[in-house]
Amino acid sequence: MTNEITIAKGGVTVTIQTTEVAENYANKITFIRPPQTKQKQDAGPVDAKVIDLLMITHELLVRGHISASASKTAQEVKEQLITIFKGGGTTGGAPVVTYAGDTFNMFLEKLLVTEKSMDETGTLGQEVAKYDVQVTCSEGKSI
Repeated sequence: MTNEITIAKGGVTVTIQTTEVAENYANKITFIRPPQTKQKQDAGPVDAKVIDLLMITHELLVRGHISASASKTAQEVKEQLITIFKGGGTTGGAPVVTYAGDTFNMFLEKLLVTEKSMDETGTLGQEVAKYDVQVTCSEGKSI
């Protein structure tokens, strides 16, 4: 079973049929390692002090494919995805990513599009050229 992820910006929307979605949450923690004096070294190391400022990042790594729809060829869908990656023809702001019923403002960091030689006849009798895609995006707000 595949899920779908939609990415939209500037009036352009692309749907990716996913084969794998990895969510990565990271929290930047700062460690302060106090020095141990020579006279107290036989007592062992001193525990590190931790500062947790909740600097959490949320990333999605999406793998899947794009293909032709009833109104667009696979090439047109690929070009639309690249348009979104390049800013969606608008200034500022993050694309809106919809996944598993949740909506996120996510900045696209990486996009890899691989043309696959697995053309097949679509249900409309047209050739459906598929592209494998890999997208890395991070949640955030534009400043």
